[in-house]
Amino acid sequence: HRIEASPDEVCDYYNVTFLPECLSIPERAGIDDRLLEPFYSATPTDPIVLCDAEYDRAAALCRSIAHEVEQGDPFSPAIAVHLFHALLLLVARNSDDSGLRTDARVRSALRLIAERFDEPLPSRDLARAVGVSPSRLAQLFRSHTAATIRQTINRRRLTEAKRLLATTDEPITTILHESGFSDVSYFNRVFRADTGLTPREYRRRAVPHE
Repeated sequence: HRIEASPDEVCDYYNVTFLPECLSIPERAGIDDRLLEPFYSATPTDPIVLCDAEYDRAAALCRSIAHEVEQGDPFSPAIAVHLFHALLLLVARNSDDSGLRTDARVRSALRLIAERFDEPLPSRDLARAVGVSPSRLAQLFRSHTAATIRQTINRRRLTEAKRLLATTDEPITTILHESGFSDVSYFNRVFRADTGLTPREYRRRAVPHE
């Protein structure tokens, strides 16, 4: 985000929220998915600062995405997704966290976590899937993401749990299982550590009351 407005001017603020599956770009697009690595990582990164010219391009893409969402015709979803991919690539190009420097095995593991976070994901299974030992994968994760495998999985699961708490009225026990957790007390503990709130408190704050 970037805000530039005089006191007497209207300020347009664009917030683009997306689901992980939006990061999937068809192979026929000819885009190396390593370029999108800043968005696969589950660990916080420093803000990506755009120069004025790139900022203007990003703002124009945001306006176009908003227009397509409001348009609502049969072509709008596909056009909005293509514009969104252009926005991602523009931001990724200006990121210091280039996926071209990230180990391919870590990228593969991150994609598996993004796709299968709601399933049991033992480290040994992830390691086997990417062709290394569990201890080696743990080392690679710490080196390339500054997080453990378990922390990375939990962050993805917590993101889904928070989404479901804010957008559905499903019971919390159902949500924790749909998010990939299996133990209620463990879920409550990691949720509070992440948000400072219990799941019930988070839902009350996230859902507007009339």
